[in-house]
Amino acid sequence: MAATQEEIVTGLAEIVNEIAGIPVEDVQLDKSFT
Repeated sequence: MAATQEEIVTGLAEIVNEIAGIPVEDVQLDKSFT
């Protein structure tokens, strides 16, 4: 079964938090790294 967009964003937020130290709640679809 395919993951929902929310599940994907949550997973990516956890990865970004581990690697870059960015708080999970700051990772949102309308934000970018630039």
